[in-house]
Amino acid sequence: MQGYFIYNRQLDSNKFLKLFDCFKDESKKLNIQLTVIDNFEVAKKLNDDRFEVKDFVIFWDKDVKLAKMLEKAGHKLFNNSDSIELCDDKSKTYITLLDKNINQPFTIVSPLIFSGTVTKYNDYIEYIINKINFPIVIKECFGSFGKQVYLAKNYNELINIINLINTSPFILQEFISTSFGKDIRIEVIGNDVVASVMRVNKNDFRANITNGAEAYTYEPNDKQKDMALKVTKYLNLDFAGVDILFGKNDEPILCEVNSNAYPLNVQNITGINIVSKILEYILRKVK
Repeated sequence: MQGYFIYNRQLDSNKFLKLFDCFKDESKKLNIQLTVIDNFEVAKKLNDDRFEVKDFVIFWDKDVKLAKMLEKAGHKLFNNSDSIELCDDKSKTYITLLDKNINQPFTIVSPLIFSGTVTKYNDYIEYIINKINFPIVIKECFGSFGKQVYLAKNYNELINIINLINTSPFILQEFISTSFGKDIRIEVIGNDVVASVMRVNKNDFRANITNGAEAYTYEPNDKQKDMALKVTKYLNLDFAGVDILFGKNDEPILCEVNSNAYPLNVQNITGINIVSKILEYILRKVK
């Protein structure tokens, strides 16, 4: 069995180098010849018709256009380009799940703003404030590790954040106070919940480990598992990291879905080899 592991060239920190090495090591144990290659090299080879079709591609990137080009050229991607696109854009995730009976925070999707134009927000800001009480969560549609997620506690902060975001698309959401600095990361592969942790940050409303949260092994309840499995299915994902908030009486509320969630933190905390399970799943799908 032969495959590619495609990653973004900008992700060359020690954190991601460990991930690439882990995939290579686990592939050898399963007799898989895995070629690790970055998106720039893939684009060059693909444009020159020199990128050989192998049994599968693990596409650990958000370069949706490149993913679609690979699929057009006959490559089988895990995850597929459409699913990556839906997860990468938080507004598309929200809209896709809007009619699926998935509990999500009340959300407003920002109108399209053209670059180079002057936008008068006053009436729209008043509308937002009337619909969502402060504090208000603002999320840029594209972003990772919680870096493009903000919390506005008042009118001036909301204006400043929107001006900072400028023409980038964003969503606005009600703040789930019962889940301040706390959420669940559930790892789903195929039709199975394979691992889960609770992430807790005492100093920030965001529960990302990158922002200083600590994580603990956590056994999700049936409602939390059901939500994680359903959203993975609705978004047509092979594997995903599903982040779930705690509502009133611990009712699950979807935070976001990650098509290429960094698995080693959960793997190290739980002792469950998520990378190996992803590879085993792919082997079953391509044989």
